[in-house]
Amino acid sequence: MPSHSAAHAGKKLRHWALLLPREGRAGLPAAIAAALELQRAGRMVFHAACNGAELRSLRRELRLHGIIGVGPDATPEALAFGLRHRIRRRVVVDPAGAGHGTQTPRRYPLRFYAHSVLLSSSAAHFAALRSNFPPARCVRLPGGITVARSPWAAGAGTGAPILVALPVPLRRWADVERVLDAAHRLRDAGMSHVRLGLQTVRELETQTALEVRRRLLDPWLAPPSALDHLHEGRTPTIAIALGPPQNRGAVLEAMSAGQVVAAVHGIAGCELIEHDRTGLVSTADTLGDTLVRLVADPELCARLAEAALDEARRLVPQRPAEAFAEQLAELTRSARVGHISALEAAAAARLGDPIKRQILGVPIHDVTLDECVDLVARFLAEGRPSQIATPNVNFLMRAAREPSFSRLLARTRLNIPDGAWVVRAAWLLREPLREKVQGRILAERILERGAREGWRVFFLGAGPGVAERAAERSRERFPGLQVAGTASPRFDPDRPSPEDAEVVRAIRESGAQVVLIAFGMPKQDIWGERFLADSGAAVCIGIGGTLDMLAGDVSVAPAWIVRIGMEFVWRILQEPRRLLMRYLRDATIAREVARHRVAPRRESRRLAERHRAPELDRRDRG
Repeated sequence: MPSHSAAHAGKKLRHWALLLPREGRAGLPAAIAAALELQRAGRMVFHAACNGAELRSLRRELRLHGIIGVGPDATPEALAFGLRHRIRRRVVVDPAGAGHGTQTPRRYPLRFYAHSVLLSSSAAHFAALRSNFPPARCVRLPGGITVARSPWAAGAGTGAPILVALPVPLRRWADVERVLDAAHRLRDAGMSHVRLGLQTVRELETQTALEVRRRLLDPWLAPPSALDHLHEGRTPTIAIALGPPQNRGAVLEAMSAGQVVAAVHGIAGCELIEHDRTGLVSTADTLGDTLVRLVADPELCARLAEAALDEARRLVPQRPAEAFAEQLAELTRSARVGHISALEAAAAARLGDPIKRQILGVPIHDVTLDECVDLVARFLAEGRPSQIATPNVNFLMRAAREPSFSRLLARTRLNIPDGAWVVRAAWLLREPLREKVQGRILAERILERGAREGWRVFFLGAGPGVAERAAERSRERFPGLQVAGTASPRFDPDRPSPEDAEVVRAIRESGAQVVLIAFGMPKQDIWGERFLADSGAAVCIGIGGTLDMLAGDVSVAPAWIVRIGMEFVWRILQEPRRLLMRYLRDATIAREVARHRVAPRRESRRLAERHRAPELDRRDRG
């Protein structure tokens, strides 16, 4: 370690502390190992630490510009140290989802408190996306050439085992369809020696597995571990590049391992491929024909792979330490820590993976109104049961009191920020949400979109006759709307009755796709969790008093009151006996937000203790 005087000899030097994984320097990616060995690259000076004590020693001796945690063990400790000591620039490397599992509730999702997530391989990229790291922040480390000669140069003849792999995860069902169609072409051409390596992320996994079995492709599938060694160049591989986030790094990784790359025209990374010289570039429709051509011609593959390896030698940085320092400087140029831009959040939502914030222990998705409607359309297209909740301040406070309700909200597929005060609390807790998504307006937009696209909607709940009046007025407002049915039963979560089964059967027989539930919170959300799957509908959303507004029984607040976030005053004036005390109780959210803002770690532990102690939950008693 340099002396104190030497450390300050140049005022512009930027000192980075690097917390090593358990295996020490042996577990470091090549670029970081080179930077540590060189110790100084440009203006960056890198200092290794093996534990928290060495980090504290570094902080006392140097003014740290940033901190880097490497691997799943070092990631939580490095970020916690950076947050505690206000080190503004925090980076994690190959985190593999450390500390992000649903089994360990956290007040601060670690992934949102790093400038970026640096990844050294496709396997690490896949693990990060599976753990809901924001795609826009998953950045590849400078790679390196991993083989002297391409594995194709050994002479993989026709009939030799070949892996057809995707070096980056599939995030859209359309991508899976393209790969499966290409596999059909291989089967029709009698190329049974090919093995497919598929990677997907959470919402596609179940559907992908079912589709694969339905198409009898199980014999074609390679074990998942086969893709972990893609970048090592152990076996002749055709890497398909379809274009998920950061695809350019994955293409370069495959080229550096001497593999053949078949890229779809227009995706990020296809500019690295010169068609018919360093790989093949095709359209999405001709991907299957391209794959058949490559598998049938090993000599063509050998020529393309060797040319790709030569091109990679030209493209890959020859000085990895300097390249890593430049990348680090670029990634952490902004002084804003833990902030995800609207553009990044919108991109993630379009990919089907909306960013999730934690507000007082309740997960709330950072989505806009338009994105919510698009997500409903996607849920309907997928067909699997998807529950949508509308957390407002009342939700947050109830979840804080009742862990069972908090656990329910953790299982719903989409939680929208229903209310200006939720958005303000999120901003104060450094978990910014782009906009409020009012449940009433979302319900109206769903009905409007449903009228255009032929969705069948069921109105459930509210008082006697309210659902029928709401359905009639909705047909008038949205011509073409298909109302599958209405019902206004009594529902008690603690006392099941035969009427529950009758309502579920009525919804199933009506062919409804969307169920709008108005039992009030938390009854409507409990009903959705218990009965949505049996009802045959694909989407349910709790809308509470919105059904009364759709029926015309309760007037809607003027637009200017909604705009300034004071709609609750309008509702109190209309229903003072029912709402006044509830809103007074909910006002304690200010105290909760202040406590979480002042002592986030202590409050995180308090929430975790409550979640681990269900006996404290009055709904779980007896």
